[in-house]
Amino acid sequence: MEAEFRQDLLKRTMVVKRGNPVKSSFREKMAVKNRIRGTAIVSIRYMNGESYYSYDMGSCQTLKDYFDGNPMSFKEVKVLLSALRAVSAELEKYLLDIKDLLMEPEHIFWDTDKEEPLFCYYPEKAADEEGFSAFGQFLMDSADKEDERATEAVYAYFDRICDGVLLPGELPLYGGGSSGEEEIKKAVPVSTFPDGEEEDCTLKEIPEENRDNYYMENGLPEDKEEKQSRKGLLLILAFLPALLSAAAYGIVFMRPEIMGFLGLSDEDYIRAGIGVILFSGAFITAGIYVWNKRRMTAPGSDN
Repeated sequence: MEAEFRQDLLKRTMVVKRGNPVKSSFREKMAVKNRIRGTAIVSIRYMNGESYYSYDMGSCQTLKDYFDGNPMSFKEVKVLLSALRAVSAELEKYLLDIKDLLMEPEHIFWDTDKEEPLFCYYPEKAADEEGFSAFGQFLMDSADKEDERATEAVYAYFDRICDGVLLPGELPLYGGGSSGEEEIKKAVPVSTFPDGEEEDCTLKEIPEENRDNYYMENGLPEDKEEKQSRKGLLLILAFLPALLSAAAYGIVFMRPEIMGFLGLSDEDYIRAGIGVILFSGAFITAGIYVWNKRRMTAPGSDN
């Protein structure tokens, strides 16, 4: 799998060519429209007439670059393999498979601030184990040879890969007084979820025949038609006051006797017109701002 690294202003990304530029697959929709914990944010990007998957690197380096000449301690091995188990559980909630992760060391990110990995999900990857074999070999080469626990963990995991088992087992990896589940929870990056919010249900709870009409947002199944209705209501609420005030001003313009009945002068009418313009402009501007903010923060947007 060939990947390119690009630096655009303050944003660094890894781009991988998209195999099918015409039709989006179910896996692609799930990966692009959601923020799956433990995976890098991915979007579709068009360059020179071709489409690519663009993975946001943030403050990360690749696993290969970060541990080049820097032996991997047992703690780092534990975090890395715990995160792999955790991301597998997260992908399963979206009916996705870890076999589609880009597991080559140059395609796995290491967040240098949080000291945790981010995996890249590639929706069009053929299911194979070559990436995991490269990952396992990298772990054996990079583990601190003087750290007995680190070498024991990576060699045990490589044996599992050779046996066709892609997930790490309950090795001494989860020792030190903590259960495997606790280590998994610690390893999952939680920054992609709003504060205090956890997923209550998953796509699995939607009948299979209706899944194409849903996507996942913040861990909850979201009906596309319902979301469109909410957007329409937002626009109506934003523009309705402006339309009503403009209509009232127009009625007064068509029926000047109303001004006399209300005791208004021509100057009052002009001032009212200016007020209507300012009032309408403020509501329209607010409506456009809220609309754009919702669109920019929606799953699958590039921002």
